[in-house]
Amino acid sequence: MSITKASALRNMNATRHDGTRIPFAIEVITADREKYRKYLNMLDRLSLLDQKSAEYELLLDEIKSIDYGGKLISHQQCVISKPRGIHAVAQAERNSKIPNHSSNRTRNIMFLPSKSIRKIHNSLIVSFNAHEVLY
Repeated sequence: MSITKASALRNMNATRHDGTRIPFAIEVITADREKYRKYLNMLDRLSLLDQKSAEYELLLDEIKSIDYGGKLISHQQCVISKPRGIHAVAQAERNSKIPNHSSNRTRNIMFLPSKSIRKIHNSLIVSFNAHEVLY
């Protein structure tokens, strides 16, 4: 079965009658544009060096160690991490940087067993509750 991206994003925000968020399973692909740009810049520098030089070898090793994404990550128990009510106002006053998820097309996801939070890009969601996400 499959589900549209809009429907998957809507279902992520679903809550129970008592206001608690409904957990979901998700598969996403990782991505880091900043590290990817660094990777491309290092490749450009590498093309200018002599292949037999020590600097070439050091730069090549550094390039191989850069992880700019492309891995499939799967989590079975997640909820949207979003402060609500009075707590949202208190947090907005504490934080000078307020995320703009709609224009950045991102979501903060909390993984329930560990309660760790990770930002995901909406366009990199592969499946939602075992349903393939269509774009």
